[in-house]
Amino acid sequence: MRPNTARTVPASALPVSALPRPLDFSVPSNCTAICGAALFGALALLLGRSWRQAMGVSGSSLLAWATGRELDPDSPASAAVALGLAGITGLAQTGTRQTGQDQAAQVQTGQDQSRQSRGTAPAILPGLAALSAVRILSGTVGYAVTRPDTLALSVQAGAAALAGYPVAAALPAAALALSAAEQDTLRPHAEWGAALALGAGLLPQVFGHKKAGAGSAWRQ
Repeated sequence: MRPNTARTVPASALPVSALPRPLDFSVPSNCTAICGAALFGALALLLGRSWRQAMGVSGSSLLAWATGRELDPDSPASAAVALGLAGITGLAQTGTRQTGQDQAAQVQTGQDQSRQSRGTAPAILPGLAALSAVRILSGTVGYAVTRPDTLALSVQAGAAALAGYPVAAALPAAALALSAAEQDTLRPHAEWGAALALGAGLLPQVFGHKKAGAGSAWRQ
């Protein structure tokens, strides 16, 4: 549940943000997240995936865990399930091999044959955008969305769009708009934030930078 009031900012503190939540290794669920993500990354390497693919599998599973914690903060088990599902899905998708006909079709259509070698790495960008959107909407960090936060969300929206994930690219703008509609102290400082994030997410489409095959924040 979204809190009604923002946390008090200490006078001597560094600039606050509504986006980051540091991992506390004294909390068992946080240790589970780190160990689980590392395990999936190591398993990907053992199964013959590239380092880039392994990092994608590990990062995607960690982002899934963090998003699960935001959506169901009272149940660490929900986040653990999300981590496991994301890791297994990442391993399965990076294991897909192209046939000779697929490779020939790519040559004929001029598609980039290195997309498979890039594996899951682009999925970290839309996953991060989705996590940030959920975090500011739920207000779990406890601080209002600052102008630098708004700029960071806009960059994430643009990066997700460039990676070919238009749905994930739209999430920051939607979260900023919905958060601004809440009459509480966690409302974004910048009234133009939603418009900026929406524009950043649409720019790649406007200028024709499209990448095929995307559509999910946890896809390879």
